[in-house]
Amino acid sequence: MDKIEFANLTRGITSARVAELTNRSLSQIQTYLAGKAKIPYEVARFAIELGDMLERLKITDHPAGRRMRRVIGGRLYDTASASLIAERESGYPSDNNYVDEGLYRTKNGVYFLAGDKIEILGESEARQWVENYAAAETYIAAFCKPPEA
Repeated sequence: MDKIEFANLTRGITSARVAELTNRSLSQIQTYLAGKAKIPYEVARFAIELGDMLERLKITDHPAGRRMRRVIGGRLYDTASASLIAERESGYPSDNNYVDEGLYRTKNGVYFLAGDKIEILGESEARQWVENYAAAETYIAAFCKPPEA
């Protein structure tokens, strides 16, 4: 199994979660994804089973590999039908300050964060979130190129 196949099979679930489920460290999983080490058989087997499960369940939209749906103010917020703009992961799952969330835009242009809960954001808040946690290319793709400084 090569790094591209491993990355494709584990798409939709964070590296930290893969590490936790395979009893490996986050740095080991990141090393496998970077292609700097051979992926051990048991980790490869897990990735194949995980990929099959996610494909069967179609749960690849949320950064943590789970679909989130919630009705807020009479409107449905669903990670399966919204577009993922960016995601971030910070810390380790065992930490109290662990963060794993994704920024989404609905078909109607409403932004929301999906992590431990769903939080609705205005466009300016979404822009600020992308500025803080994503690459410039992500910002440009989501909101157009800003004027040069």
